[in-house]
Amino acid sequence: MDRLNSSLKVRLISTLVLISVIEIGCGKQISAESYDSLSKVNNGQIDPADQVTQSKKPFCEVDYIDYNLKTNIVGYEITTKNNVKLGFNLGMFTSFLKELGLRFASKTGLMQLGMSAYEPLRFDSPVADVTGEAKKTEKEFGSDVDAYLLSLSFNHYKNTPLFKLTEAGLKTTLGNLNKAIAPLDDQKNWSTKIVSMPSSREVIIPIGSVSGIRDGDVLQIFNVNNVWKGKPCESELWLSKHSTRDPLAFAKVIQVEKNAALLEIFTDNPVEPIQVGSKVMIYDLKKKDQNDIRSLKRTMRIAKITSGRLVVDDKNEIDIVGYVKEQLRPIVFESGFVLRD
Repeated sequence: MDRLNSSLKVRLISTLVLISVIEIGCGKQISAESYDSLSKVNNGQIDPADQVTQSKKPFCEVDYIDYNLKTNIVGYEITTKNNVKLGFNLGMFTSFLKELGLRFASKTGLMQLGMSAYEPLRFDSPVADVTGEAKKTEKEFGSDVDAYLLSLSFNHYKNTPLFKLTEAGLKTTLGNLNKAIAPLDDQKNWSTKIVSMPSSREVIIPIGSVSGIRDGDVLQIFNVNNVWKGKPCESELWLSKHSTRDPLAFAKVIQVEKNAALLEIFTDNPVEPIQVGSKVMIYDLKKKDQNDIRSLKRTMRIAKITSGRLVVDDKNEIDIVGYVKEQLRPIVFESGFVLRD
């Protein structure tokens, strides 16, 4: 009887161990420390200063963003039903809103803007640089507008024709930028960076289900050497290349959140240390079947928005930059990028 009980105990322990391994392999069970680190990355709690300290590299070399987006609103004109133009064009005022009082009847609208996408390592030369515009006719744009309320509340702004004009301009221009970037978007060159290492065998990337990552995907890890003309991140980048021909290690995705993933390294004794800032690339994306076409989205940061001023009176103006940033966030995602701050 004791022998039978011992046999059952051994089988039970073996089964429990097997279940534990399966659960970890399917991304169901990780340590509290790893989950805490994963949650922080998922929630955008990535400290640039900490990344620099851990990697001993300047921030631009460990920055995981694919594209920094710069937007310049060069023209924003509203024509009233009295055919008076308000706003600015090429940064110059066409008229103050206060000249008509705080309320006016809009007739048509015109927005002109430019967008540029920069890689973190090449801040002085855009990957793509485009322009776009939006026009709204009297049928689409005609409305009574309270300029003073516009200067106070984004919620009020959302219910005016200016919101629709801005939305159309942003969608058109970001669409043009997407088309310009598309020929360069080779999945073979897709990459991200390690932003946290809960243990020597686990790494976290700031890419999750929103980007297309799945449990079981296998990625490869490299270190990168950058050669600068002068001071790193402040001068021209002369050369950027992998430190080794072959990957330092391979890692499997074992837990996926919306904006982060935990990877388990299954390569023993890499020839160089893997660290925060190491580059992660696609090796094998797990497919459900032969018709399952996989690709991973690129990340984008709204780096800078510049604009002329929409002045209401001597003390108030419409926060067009703030309003545009709020509108741009969902449009970036709709255009196929993953927005990260």
